[in-house]
Amino acid sequence: MNRTDLSCQMTQNLRPCTPQLTVTNIAKTRNYSRHVRCKARHRLTTHFLQILFAVIFFFLVFGVTQADAQNAAKPVNHYSYLGSHNATASYAYGYITQNSQRYSVTTQLDGGVRMFEIDIVYDRPDDVYEAGVYICHCGQAPHSYSASELERAKGFKSTIPLPAWSAGAFYGRFYEVLSEIDSWLIANPSEIVFIMPQNNNATTAQFDTEVSLARLYTRTYIKPSNQQQWPSRQELINRNERLIILAADGNDLVGSQYANPKGSIAFKGLVSPEMYGGEKPTGPSAYESSEFTVMGNFTSSPTDAITARIYNDYDEMALRMYDWWNAGHSRAPSFIQVNQAQVGQALDIVNQLNGSDYQITAAFPKDPAGDWIVDASADIGKWFYQAGVDTGLWFEQAAKDVVSEVSNFVTGGPAKAGSRSISFNNQAGYVAYMTVMYMVDETINGVTVPMPKVMTTADLTAGFTRSIEIPYALTKGSSIQVFITAYGTFENNVYSTTVSPSFSGNVCYKAWGTIFDTEGGSCN
Repeated sequence: MNRTDLSCQMTQNLRPCTPQLTVTNIAKTRNYSRHVRCKARHRLTTHFLQILFAVIFFFLVFGVTQADAQNAAKPVNHYSYLGSHNATASYAYGYITQNSQRYSVTTQLDGGVRMFEIDIVYDRPDDVYEAGVYICHCGQAPHSYSASELERAKGFKSTIPLPAWSAGAFYGRFYEVLSEIDSWLIANPSEIVFIMPQNNNATTAQFDTEVSLARLYTRTYIKPSNQQQWPSRQELINRNERLIILAADGNDLVGSQYANPKGSIAFKGLVSPEMYGGEKPTGPSAYESSEFTVMGNFTSSPTDAITARIYNDYDEMALRMYDWWNAGHSRAPSFIQVNQAQVGQALDIVNQLNGSDYQITAAFPKDPAGDWIVDASADIGKWFYQAGVDTGLWFEQAAKDVVSEVSNFVTGGPAKAGSRSISFNNQAGYVAYMTVMYMVDETINGVTVPMPKVMTTADLTAGFTRSIEIPYALTKGSSIQVFITAYGTFENNVYSTTVSPSFSGNVCYKAWGTIFDTEGGSCN
């Protein structure tokens, strides 16, 4: 310590210490002043940042808490859900002639579907099977040959059952579908599922009896009549009331122990084009806040698989949502109904509408035969439909009778002397098979009607040939349809043609080319 510093230290209690103004001390003084100013600025900056962080933290916490509170109170019908139109009119349940869906309800749930529109009918099929509520596709055709169904179908577009169309390959019960959904809900405790039954004739008592057979673990929710708003998702999840049945088209279910009566559904359809799935909306209704609004993004056609590729496309659905908002709706539709839910990007649209409030990460399985199944059913359905229009005849019996008649012949050439056949020869660098469809007349219950027969070869690799025997007695005026289909190629539909029903001997078709360029045609 130098003298000046010591002098200052000694006299600091008496007067301010002023060091001598030397060059060194002047420099020290300037540095000290700069240090003091820097410390002051540092303290101010620190205080400012502390205040700023506190404000940001407050708004973040308050904002998140407020958003959480709003989401917690958001009614369940104010979210958007992917809906499956004619959910059980599916290939999975034997609707092989015409189907609106490809997969079971379990696979649809795994793929992101949360609402099922299901056609139901009370029937004692063919007056043989057990009476109960059955799944069907029978709004314009009888479910079976029971006396009650034939009576109900008077005046319908078809007065006799359509094979694999109005009923599946077997007569499926509604309670079995409910059990399937319930099992999925048990495995997914944070999800809610909705069912919109299109009730063709079941009474409330018949419906409730059917539901009771499912022995549901998941509780159903019925909104009290004096309650305007629906509960939140979280409230329903907490109470395990995660299955909501909403009476839609057809007979009402007033007084049901399990289903909400009509009045909760508002079919809004689209502005343009007008869809089969609902009416054109002219704007929101006064009660829309308490309704489940439905946008039917599909059209009625025997070729549901083809039209789904258009209507389920992301860009097309985005245009439909533009129409929706333009109609004056203040919130997105509760349900967006589609055909063939595995086709397109409908779930992407639903997730975008919900934002971070509710997201579903899901995907349908990669099914190498799926595209063919859907496309073929569309083609076959279109052919059946046209045949019915042309002949004035519709087709009878459930698809189980079709399936029982399907035969595969795995030897080359005609199966026996005097018979005729259609052969498939695979010369391609991919696996392929042939499907043949024709019509024969059969008499059931005294009524002669055309009956479809669909047969396929085995899956063939290069160098193999298989044949299918074709009977001579075919339905008058009908033709024979031939399809060659490939697996794992850029274009799976290799070739299709029509064969004259009067052909004799053996007709042969072949496939050739690569997975990038599939080709097919006559063997000659």
